[in-house]
Amino acid sequence: MTLLRVTPEADPTRTLLRTRDDRQIAEIPAPLGACFGNREVGRVDRDASDAALVAAYSAEIEAFDSDGRDRRAETVTVRLDETNQEWVEDVQDSRRTYFNEHTHSEDEIWFFADGGACFYIRAEGKAHILVATDGNLLSLPAGTRHWFDLGLRPDFRAVRLYLTSEGFDGEFTADKIADGFPHVEGVVREDARAV
Repeated sequence: MTLLRVTPEADPTRTLLRTRDDRQIAEIPAPLGACFGNREVGRVDRDASDAALVAAYSAEIEAFDSDGRDRRAETVTVRLDETNQEWVEDVQDSRRTYFNEHTHSEDEIWFFADGGACFYIRAEGKAHILVATDGNLLSLPAGTRHWFDLGLRPDFRAVRLYLTSEGFDGEFTADKIADGFPHVEGVVREDARAV
């Protein structure tokens, strides 16, 4: 289930808003220039080919291409394999890298077919912490300051849209704001205590 928590960027311990209401969550990102929504999932098997996954969600992909910019769609699959030490190290390296504030020179668009991850979006003096799950679609405009946490035990499959692979490479801000924020496990744990 999707979760949005909003905090002051200078005080991640203070909650301004916490909600699991999809309609309310969809309204919050709009002033930030972001787009959030839900789509039907389960159109393909969990282990379907990349081509089948892209084909199954072609309508969502085409909706983002209606501006004529011809985005590419690629699948991102991260499945648990704790028996493979190289996999564990790669995942942890990726987690350390992207849990640092960065921007992209083009829009960042994700659709989660199953599983999820956590996005931390910094804007207007606030941090919007979005725990995305199955069916969630998130679009962040180019230049949005954010960081990302795939979790300690990541297990997700998503479609990511981009114009160029170079444009998707993150440009890190060198701001250490993320250091003061909990990882996704802490966000979820705190939400469970608040209920």
